[in-house]
Amino acid sequence: MSPTRRYSRPPHALVLGQAFIFAVLGSTQPLAAERTAWTGSKVVGSPEPPSLARVERIFGQLTFTKPLDALHDATRHRWWIALESGQLLTFPDADNPRKTDLALDLAAQKPFAQLLGFTFDPDHVRNGYVYVAYVRQGDQPDGSRVSRFKLLDGAGPRIDPASELVILTWLGGGHNGCSLKFGPDGMLYVSTGDGASPEPPDARNTGQSLDDLLSAILRIDVRDATPAAPYRIPKDNPFIQRTGARPEIWAYGFRNPWRTAFAPDGALWLGDVGWELWETVHRVTAGYNGGWSRVEGPLLVRPDLLAPTPIGKPIAAHGHHEAASITGGLFYSGSTFPSLRGTYLYGDWETGKIWSLAGDATHAPVEIADTNIRVVSFASGPDREMYVVDYQGGFYRIVPNDAAPQGKFPRRLSETGLFSDTPRQLPAPGVVAYGIAAGRWHDGADASRWIAVPGRATVTPGPNYSFPPGTVFAKTLSLPRAAKEPSRTVPVETQLLHLSPDGWRGYSYRWNASGTDADLVGPAGESVTFPFPDPNSLDGTRSRSWTFPARSDCLRCHNLWPGFVLGFNSSQLADAGPSGLRGLVTGGLVVSNEFCKPTFQLISPTDASAPLETRARSWLHANCAPCHRFGAGGAVAARFGADEPLAKLNVIDAKPARGDFGLPDARIIAPGHPERSAAWYRINTTGAGHMPPLGSRRPDPTGSRVLADWIRSLSPTPAPPAKRPESVASAIEALRWLDATLPSAPPAGVVRTALAGTNAAARDLMAAYAPPELQRDTLGENIEPARILALTGDISHGRQLFLSDSGPGCARCHRVEPGAILAGPSLAGLGGRQDRPTILDSVLNPSAQVAPEFQWHEGELTDGTPVSGFVVSRTALIELRQQDGSIQRHEAARVKRLSPTASSLMPEGLLASLTAQEAADLLAYLASLR
Repeated sequence: MSPTRRYSRPPHALVLGQAFIFAVLGSTQPLAAERTAWTGSKVVGSPEPPSLARVERIFGQLTFTKPLDALHDATRHRWWIALESGQLLTFPDADNPRKTDLALDLAAQKPFAQLLGFTFDPDHVRNGYVYVAYVRQGDQPDGSRVSRFKLLDGAGPRIDPASELVILTWLGGGHNGCSLKFGPDGMLYVSTGDGASPEPPDARNTGQSLDDLLSAILRIDVRDATPAAPYRIPKDNPFIQRTGARPEIWAYGFRNPWRTAFAPDGALWLGDVGWELWETVHRVTAGYNGGWSRVEGPLLVRPDLLAPTPIGKPIAAHGHHEAASITGGLFYSGSTFPSLRGTYLYGDWETGKIWSLAGDATHAPVEIADTNIRVVSFASGPDREMYVVDYQGGFYRIVPNDAAPQGKFPRRLSETGLFSDTPRQLPAPGVVAYGIAAGRWHDGADASRWIAVPGRATVTPGPNYSFPPGTVFAKTLSLPRAAKEPSRTVPVETQLLHLSPDGWRGYSYRWNASGTDADLVGPAGESVTFPFPDPNSLDGTRSRSWTFPARSDCLRCHNLWPGFVLGFNSSQLADAGPSGLRGLVTGGLVVSNEFCKPTFQLISPTDASAPLETRARSWLHANCAPCHRFGAGGAVAARFGADEPLAKLNVIDAKPARGDFGLPDARIIAPGHPERSAAWYRINTTGAGHMPPLGSRRPDPTGSRVLADWIRSLSPTPAPPAKRPESVASAIEALRWLDATLPSAPPAGVVRTALAGTNAAARDLMAAYAPPELQRDTLGENIEPARILALTGDISHGRQLFLSDSGPGCARCHRVEPGAILAGPSLAGLGGRQDRPTILDSVLNPSAQVAPEFQWHEGELTDGTPVSGFVVSRTALIELRQQDGSIQRHEAARVKRLSPTASSLMPEGLLASLTAQEAADLLAYLASLR
């Protein structure tokens, strides 16, 4: 049983999104020949200042199978480790212990499911008591329990299994908790989860209920426990006088509180494993309400659940871009890190990050380490330093980071050791070029790819490819030197993906004008416009804009859910010619006794001999699926992975949730009608709503042609191409022109008409084909707020932009009258509540704060029908308000899944297609609303 963040009994719930499923063709393939070693890697350390700390493996002679908890016993000078499989192990805290001693084996009893945690009695030196939390059987009223055991007398620490005294039981299965801690008051504190699977959230409706022991922190007195009276209720428990409430409850409203700790001031701190979007840390006092499942972090989830007492605010909340399964920690009291003394250290099971949080919670969390371990528990050692349990089997100590200092990371591409001749991009010995079937669109740039594996190490294929530490992927993007000479290219950017000790990291290098070398781009990225050689132009040059991504942007696509490395997998390599998987296997880079063939094969979208649907879905898989798949951060429930059945993508004939761009009867994909398909609009526009949001700003004419033809083929009776309109005055007319002409550019007259018109959607669709003299100096992706704030805006023109159906689209979702509600709140009085910088920040970062009543939800019914809307009420009948104000009602029993989206309905990039002055005009109007 492996720990998953959402779906199974283990305490941490994370389903690893496996992008690829493989069928083994045979297991007799011989190992490949030894390959040339790559010995010249200089890609080490990080260009950023090293993090404060790292983790160091200790007790390396010992390996544990799925450890979950650890404690140090100072009186016996021994460590104790709890394994998920039911064993309590112990070993001396000497420098080099060779073996462990088995103190207790709960798996010997039947039934048994898993051990969760343990603790010693405060007086255990005298009475020998050890308390253990474990699950006997799921879905049973008494399936989870806390029991007291007694240590046997003798030389080796052994626990008498016959001494078990069952203290407390509650429902087994789903989220069980469980952390055990004795407080400074001598009481035993027990954490419990909501006892349910993730979908639907809190199916037992226990989070905001006080009539059972779930989703709570229980506080009981176990002193003088007997079989007849295993515990007493402390008289000062907060709900002891409340009718119908379980008196054991000390605090409640938690989903799966995993690991607790007492602060010096007596408050209980805990990490609560989140649901879809947020991981939280709470400072808990008597009567505290953590909010689940009415809320998850700052988001409203179950408006139907009324809170019996006011909901507390977490002291830290991490979005799923940086945390996916929180692990509560301990307060640091060691001497190695004076700056951390008194702070709370905690981590994340999935991302391996470790943070510190001030004990008074007056400052935001600070990331002190980024590791590649599964942080499942923390422990304080005999030296008062902090130790970390790795669910993968190791035991670690947090130590000062001695990583390479900032200056040693290669600042130029020529310093990386990847190329023997950088200007000609000739790979160094051992660096291997490869090709893939379906690459991403990079605004017309060609891509060259290499993989560099240190020494003679190899790559092992499988459902998730395994890469040795230090592996580097490199991709150079080059633009044609001239339109009439597409084979002659100029390198613009080389991207690196590096498997560091702390996980995958992305970097960009910007090539100089002479094409001799490339310089490392800063962490925030940059957008540039540079002269590009073009002998066909009058002055021999032309201007071209290019965006180099921020380092954080790299991991928005190269994330956990598609497997970090997007192109190096069997679905991309198996049909990629001599440099594909078979060539890499026989060349000694990829070694496996089992040659795996994917159950789906990507194809180049430009391969006219391949089936149309395969070509179209390969394009969508490469360009859209890294984000639009389960858990990966897409703001809506749309899916575009080629590994999923078409009927499960939630896009065919589905209404768009984030704008219809003025398209009549719009659908995400309207079968038979590209011109009514919001997805097709998004990949063709250069303005707000362009997809993909990273890596390109211009449409792919060839890919767009393939997608349009495929969308038309989805109709039961394929419709002929729409007749081209006489003019271009709307988005649908512009799309019809594109449908009629792509991959060739629309006629110059059509483009000029659209650019001169007042419809911004039509203008943005044609902007990619604008002649140089009509190109607009728009803000683009990397917007500098100071550039807008420095300008004086025209309120009248800003009002026109606000009301325009085709501009930023503000009026589609917001009204300026008091009380008016559409898809967003009324903006009446906005200027009186917020200053210009705050208003601008909310436009540039719409998902930073979302009012709970405007959190969009996506889901599906039990028959697979997709549903979406703002949750109005959630009882036996779920009411969903649509963007037009209408209400949809569904029986709760028929709703299979309904969860909040990761982002606001208000999309990012609304100002990208505006000039700085236009943005200042819009801002002036918003600030004038008083």
